[in-house]
Amino acid sequence: TMRAYSTFLDTLGWAQEGLDYLGRVKDVLETKSSLSRTEQVALAHVLTSRSLFAFRMGKYEQAHTMLTRSLEILRSINEPRILVEAVTFMGIITIITGDLVGSSKLFMEGLQIARDINDQWYEALCLTEVVGINLMTGTANDIHKQFQSAVEAWRKTGDQRFTAFGLTSLSLGAMAARKYDDAYAALEESLAINSSIGDRTGLANSYRGLGLVEQAQGKHAEALGLFRSSLQIFTELGARWD
Repeated sequence: TMRAYSTFLDTLGWAQEGLDYLGRVKDVLETKSSLSRTEQVALAHVLTSRSLFAFRMGKYEQAHTMLTRSLEILRSINEPRILVEAVTFMGIITIITGDLVGSSKLFMEGLQIARDINDQWYEALCLTEVVGINLMTGTANDIHKQFQSAVEAWRKTGDQRFTAFGLTSLSLGAMAARKYDDAYAALEESLAINSSIGDRTGLANSYRGLGLVEQAQGKHAEALGLFRSSLQIFTELGARWD
């Protein structure tokens, strides 16, 4: 399936390969003067999946354009399995523009769709992102507990890679509560998982998180070494580090 293919390439950090291959698939679909419903769904899914790789490479405007078109297709037909992906990815891109209100609405929509179709994976992702926005806006006092709930949602999916992502997110809530030991423990587990499954993007994020924990405690030399490890991986992947 498209989701499995994208996950495979994304785990390996092969963003350019995914962007190029799915671009060729998109071009083939677009040669047709009219598309059947199945082909419309396929095109929307290709655009959504391709936006992920554009995002990984820091091509945010390109990702936004792809998602806008995908959403136009998906909102005109009843295909919630793909719509939940496009809505969620658009939420992530919208965060980058600084529109936290808009992104929160998208994640809440994605969360509702995921629950309606019993998609535990996207339910966990939208929940994690909603909690992340709560952290950025300071709208919750129990942010650490909210992130813990998100991690439990990821554990239920059985997805090790995104359990690690949830743990990295959890560390931010722990740091906000000045629970540095909890933050470090979450990141160490995240680091171990990412190392075992070969997720280089996740590994870079784990190192960056550990650097933030050390920096928050005044351990600047240790933080610098961890940031360098993170930067090296991100640079090798061709990603933006910001």
